[in-house]
Amino acid sequence: MMGSPENEVGRDNDIEGYFSCELSFDFFMGLYPVSRKEYYALSGKSIPSDFHTSFGALSSKILDHPVTGVTWYDAMKFCDNLNERYSNQLPEGYAFSLPTEAMWEYSCRAGTSSRYFCGDSNQCLDDVAWHKNNSFGSIHPVGEKKRNLYGLYDVHGNVAEWCVDGFDDYPIKPQKDWCGISNDSLHMIRGGGYHTEPKYGGLRSAARCELSSKDRFDFLGFRLAIMPNEFLNCSSNGSS
Repeated sequence: MMGSPENEVGRDNDIEGYFSCELSFDFFMGLYPVSRKEYYALSGKSIPSDFHTSFGALSSKILDHPVTGVTWYDAMKFCDNLNERYSNQLPEGYAFSLPTEAMWEYSCRAGTSSRYFCGDSNQCLDDVAWHKNNSFGSIHPVGEKKRNLYGLYDVHGNVAEWCVDGFDDYPIKPQKDWCGISNDSLHMIRGGGYHTEPKYGGLRSAARCELSSKDRFDFLGFRLAIMPNEFLNCSSNGSS
């Protein structure tokens, strides 16, 4: 099942649903959100001056933070650059992309059906997530909290993550390989960030939100996926 039942605490009834969603293909998900070090090494963009210490040296911990302030287009361009350089090192017929919402939620839940992969109580979040009540108002290096059963870190909190899907209402009928419609102006984010207050529900496995594809925020990053080429064009898969 994808989404949240109607009685889940913190559910946003305006945007969330609950439906059966089968993923028919094998895929890979990044264990961490993409770090600043990874992003600037590949993108060719200059490292911002505020990443340097007063002595001019780069802090390794700062570079291990997830990259933020990237638009959906920036994230997709990063995937394109990876494919140009490393496509010959991927399984045949596969490519780098942002994950679909279905891939993201499946990977976040790691076989669980609770509000978070660690359970239903907000009390479990401190061990697995950076959020408003423990982050001291800042992002943190990737991988400092406990991972889920699939080995993924930071799926709850630290930075919210772009998905490839355009904004779309959830379907009612069972779906296979569902993905939101193609939408140039709005795309989906998942996971919540360091600024997210647990009591409002934005850190849950099912929580979803749409943003302008051109938005840049200090709580917004992305995680890589590797998926079959035939599913890269999100608008051609699934139905709504």
